[in-house]
Amino acid sequence: MKAIRLPGDALTVVADFLEELLADSADVRLSLPSEWQPGDRPAVVLADDSGPQQWPVSTISQIRVSGWASGRDDAREVTGRCLGHLLGVRVPGLSSVRAGANLIDGFDKHNGGFFATATVLAKVRTKSL
Repeated sequence: MKAIRLPGDALTVVADFLEELLADSADVRLSLPSEWQPGDRPAVVLADDSGPQQWPVSTISQIRVSGWASGRDDAREVTGRCLGHLLGVRVPGLSSVRAGANLIDGFDKHNGGFFATATVLAKVRTKSL
């Protein structure tokens, strides 16, 4: 019988990696707390926007990295730092990380803060069931 494989979870690998690196400067989460507002500690929110498969060997997830802060420059800086870390060093648990979409920023009318978003392509090996 053929071995059953499961997709790896690139999102949790990226979250753990960034959480350790940004512990002193930003909160890393999978969703923005509803009570977040300008003046709070910057928040980095991660999401997996899916991607292609190289089944049964690996999957590639487009990881969306979004930083919220009190000002536009601060939001771009925290998101840019994430990109620098992800693209500049080997991320344990990932086969590779490549550049995706570059920074785009805007104003969040729901909480009055600024955000900046970019993506990376994170390749992770599948795992045995």
